[in-house]
Amino acid sequence: MSRMFVCPVCGQVRGTDDRFVLCDFCKNKDVIVLNDEEVKNVKDYLASLSREEFEKYIYFEKEDKYLYDNGWKKDKYSKKILEDSAAISEYLRLKYVFSNSLFDSEKYNQRIEWDYKCMEDQDKQARENARRAAEEASRPRCPKCGCTEFQMVPRKWSPLTGFLTNKVDRVCVKCKTRF
Repeated sequence: MSRMFVCPVCGQVRGTDDRFVLCDFCKNKDVIVLNDEEVKNVKDYLASLSREEFEKYIYFEKEDKYLYDNGWKKDKYSKKILEDSAAISEYLRLKYVFSNSLFDSEKYNQRIEWDYKCMEDQDKQARENARRAAEEASRPRCPKCGCTEFQMVPRKWSPLTGFLTNKVDRVCVKCKTRF
């Protein structure tokens, strides 16, 4: 079961399934772990606010802004999820982080940059994977076994006319089917 934690040093708010919770960024072991009831109470509180009051808690960090600008604002459902997530994170940071004596604003800013860089890298990897999948899908395949390895063999004569021809057949390396 996933639990939510807040790091009082760098301000990271994340969900985790780890048994022993550790901040991903600053490796702080003394994180504040929230149980399901506390998270539900925060969500209920934020849902009870007027839109004006709710917007005070919507603070997009660079990572959130990146997602918002790259398509999430077009889809109402995705936009709502992102706004709710940003509001919950900001509420928890205001409650547990910014007033905490362990809070380090320099680590907070470094974490924001780190999250943004991770999001960019993840996005680049997803685009590269999509490009490779599209490239792989466009490769010719053997109709019998689906293999993409074949050899080009010149056709010596045409069965229709009996004359020499310049056409080429593909022969599957795996099952030897001509196509």
